Amino acid sequence: MHTSIRHMNYAVDLKEQIEEADARAYLAAINERNTHGNRNRFDELIAELEAIDPDFNAWYDDDKNIPQYICWSKCQYVLAGIEKRIAFVHEHRIT
Repeated sequence: MHTSIRHMNYAVDLKEQIEEADARAYLAAINERNTHGNRNRFDELIAELEAIDPDFNAWYDDDKNIPQYICWSKCQYVLAGIEKRIAFVHEHRIT
């Protein structure tokens, strides 16, 4: 009887370890997808802004706008800043 309880505990522990590994793999996959999506969106927005903004180089080089290092999984504020600049250029017709 004691042996079967130990086997049951081992089975439960093993199942929990597998579930934790699956959860980590799932989160890693989501993070990778978000990172890839953010990088693609960044490239799209930068291309759009570069095409319409004559002051693009100065704006881009300012670290307040585009930081030197970007954490791609958490770069929503950078994308929002680029979108704001695009809207500003369209609104003020700086082209």
